[in-house]
Amino acid sequence: ITCDGTATISDPASLLKTMVRKIKNMIIVITKNYNRELIGRYEDEIDRSKMLIDKSVIGSLMFERTTKLKNIELYYISLISKDLERMVDHLILIDIKNKKFLDEMAKPIEMLQCILQDTSKLDQKQAIEFAKSVLAMKMADAKNIKNYEVERIRQNLTTISEVIMDWMVTMKIEN
Repeated sequence: ITCDGTATISDPASLLKTMVRKIKNMIIVITKNYNRELIGRYEDEIDRSKMLIDKSVIGSLMFERTTKLKNIELYYISLISKDLERMVDHLILIDIKNKKFLDEMAKPIEMLQCILQDTSKLDQKQAIEFAKSVLAMKMADAKNIKNYEVERIRQNLTTISEVIMDWMVTMKIEN
């Protein structure tokens, strides 16, 4: 017997940080000690985190729940969580033999984790370095399903880098 209560999160930013940390750990599990069950649990938790972030953002915008975040920050958090969740859906299908790609992918994820630790300090240098790390990932020809998954992950990270860049510009304009 299971019971799902109505969980509410007042700080979606902390949940996003946790989500990125889980993705980082998931990459480690895939590359170093492949365990299908553990990877499945990580994916379930990331899906759940995305749903809780959406619920928190919608609740904050619609019902004016108190949060220390501005509405635009809630929007950016929602966009990033959406693309991270989509990326993980493709990540679980990556061939474990593709260690080179997984290693390439780990760098932008680590950089994203650093950026999200304190978004108030997000500056042009960090945003550009993150975008460069994503662009350094090689494009894959979508000739087969394995390459398609790699390319979709790269596209999700590219979208996240665009959101980070927009977030940085918004902060510069507001200050």
